[in-house]
Amino acid sequence: MVVHVDEAAAHPDALARRMKDWLGVDPGQVTVPALPAHDPLNLVLSDQLVASCPRLLRDCERLYASCVPLVESDLPLAPRTARVALEAIEAHQHLVRAAKEAASSASQSRLAQERQSPPRDELATGPGDSELLLVQLHQVQEELEHYYLAYRDLEAGQGGTGKPATAKKTARVDIGTERDVPPHRELSLVLHDLLVDDRKVDRLHVRLVDHHGRSGLVLLQPRGTPAPLAVWEPTGSEGDLTFVVLIPTDDHGRQRLQRMGASDWRLVESVMLSIEHALCNGSVNPPSGRWINVARSLAQQLADMSMRFRFDRVACMGDPQAADAFVVTFGIVSFGSRRMAQLQLRWRPQAPEAGPAAVELLRPSDGEVPLPATWPVDTTGAWQAAWPLPLAGAASIELAAGWRSMSRTEREFLFGLLDALPAAAMAAAQQGNGATQGRAEALVAAAALPLRCAYRHFHGSRLRRIVQAARGRIPA
Repeated sequence: MVVHVDEAAAHPDALARRMKDWLGVDPGQVTVPALPAHDPLNLVLSDQLVASCPRLLRDCERLYASCVPLVESDLPLAPRTARVALEAIEAHQHLVRAAKEAASSASQSRLAQERQSPPRDELATGPGDSELLLVQLHQVQEELEHYYLAYRDLEAGQGGTGKPATAKKTARVDIGTERDVPPHRELSLVLHDLLVDDRKVDRLHVRLVDHHGRSGLVLLQPRGTPAPLAVWEPTGSEGDLTFVVLIPTDDHGRQRLQRMGASDWRLVESVMLSIEHALCNGSVNPPSGRWINVARSLAQQLADMSMRFRFDRVACMGDPQAADAFVVTFGIVSFGSRRMAQLQLRWRPQAPEAGPAAVELLRPSDGEVPLPATWPVDTTGAWQAAWPLPLAGAASIELAAGWRSMSRTEREFLFGLLDALPAAAMAAAQQGNGATQGRAEALVAAAALPLRCAYRHFHGSRLRRIVQAARGRIPA
């Protein structure tokens, strides 16, 4: 019998009754020892470790889903709010700064000692412990920055009230039938008046599923009704229904979620926020506490996938101001909590032997705050008309410094943007305008070069990239 330790600590009498019912032994009075307080930094790193290993993540979800509820009528303990997590991470920032200062001081002391001692073979001895510690602390600092920005965005959306930011936009949820037969458990739900940005869905049929301990969502399309997603590729059919199965821990489901455009991803996010809000805040009464855990697990998995560059459409046209350049327009762009109606860049493709291509982002025309937030300003304080990415036009060490001076969130956004350039080149080839006449294949090949160039400047030499890929720090 597996139970959740927080629920056992809150209801020791219910734990004793469950043990008697399941095991046939009366344990008497059960005392659950107090749990130690967890360091938020340890929680962040452990969550990243679990998320990076699909097998470990699947085992954790199976274990979590197999917990026996002790009190059927009570909801599980509420998780930490964004405000509490944000305050905890801010409280531990001084620990990281103190450790970095200590490592830097140790490194300077070692260098001073080495100046007074005979030179050593650096390749034979390898870097000292202080340098290794400093590198590790820089990585931890980047991870803390990533989670800090995510919690700050969530806190800004809540407005300091402690209530979910989507409370006013969540749909009304009705519970249908439940299929509680392992290993495929399902709970039917109907969402009413779902608002997704400027779109309203009057009625949407979905299913919350638990397949082999893996949380997922099924979107249904009854015959004669519009498809919920703009790109509707049914996984299967059931009578008059066609459906799409979305399980983040499944390879096919994760690929389907990663390929989603901005609007479809926004709809999936809104559906899960409405379901989680309804189940966890008591708006509806699920048949069992299992579905609350399933909804929370799935919502967290989707939140971990939100930091991805997504767009609904792309167009690539010749630049009227430069014969050798293209203006690429991405429509309906999203990255994490940021959304833009349009994002434009100017791209000057180059052949591989001619050197790196030039890519510069163009300032939004509607006065919207551009992405990323470090967009340069002119002498008057206004946003510059264009921002050239650090790909060419300077020494390699200066370009590398430009990438490393960015925050991790900004780099991931720009890497995702450059990764979408081949899609823009294919769109230009399909349009067949005069600027792409006879150079479609060359354009698609050249579109992959800016991302490689960015990786090379940020991650260093090819040997270093191979070592970092082997350690799991960058994609292989």
